[in-house]
Amino acid sequence: MLDVVKRYVRLGEYITSYYPTVDAICMIRMGTSGAVIRGFVATSSIICLLLTAVWLPSYTGLVPALALLAVLAAPFAVNLLKTVDRLNQHTSDVQATVKKAKAVLMALQGLGFACWFFDVLSTIYQINILQTAIELNFLGWPLSALGALLFFVPMVFVEYFLLYKVKTKLSFYVAVLVSVLVLFMGALNFNAALYNFWQVYPLGGNIDAVVVVIWIVVLAFFTSLNAVPLRAKKTVTPF
Repeated sequence: MLDVVKRYVRLGEYITSYYPTVDAICMIRMGTSGAVIRGFVATSSIICLLLTAVWLPSYTGLVPALALLAVLAAPFAVNLLKTVDRLNQHTSDVQATVKKAKAVLMALQGLGFACWFFDVLSTIYQINILQTAIELNFLGWPLSALGALLFFVPMVFVEYFLLYKVKTKLSFYVAVLVSVLVLFMGALNFNAALYNFWQVYPLGGNIDAVVVVIWIVVLAFFTSLNAVPLRAKKTVTPF
């Protein structure tokens, strides 16, 4: 039995040594995914806070909107203060500084996912719930959303290979350019999401109830993620 186990272990080592994609998936699951997830949660929380403050009062009134705002703002503020504190910690260890920079770059991938998420959420509302809009992308809906996702997902692996596999000064600068590209694409998604949200206005009746319930669910989801911080052994910066 022990020999069989050893054979499978050697087989796994062989696969991960000759197929870097498999190795990348394992490493991202174990460590670097924490930074991506934290970037997603942080960006999504900020977007939720902004939209709750500006957009939700027209549905619920000022007082309920402020109450929902406070529920999300409190745990997010705690996590934000912890992040700022860790980033401001001075250290003479160059490797620790590099690890922080890598964690931040990986977190920016999560920012792109957050912008895509809210673009999809607002499009679902416009097309599927209200049925007052059509998808302008030639791929149609929902293939256009999947097309954007097919951009963001490979970028995570590209960023990972540049930062954690190649590990040269040039690859670090290329990773910064990749992050800039992700930010640009995320900005396009965020702009589309804002356009969709500005088209949302109180219609009365059941539609308004659907909007409020969906938004409360979204707020509860991100509040829970902020209230119970995600832990990842190999990530340096909490987001």
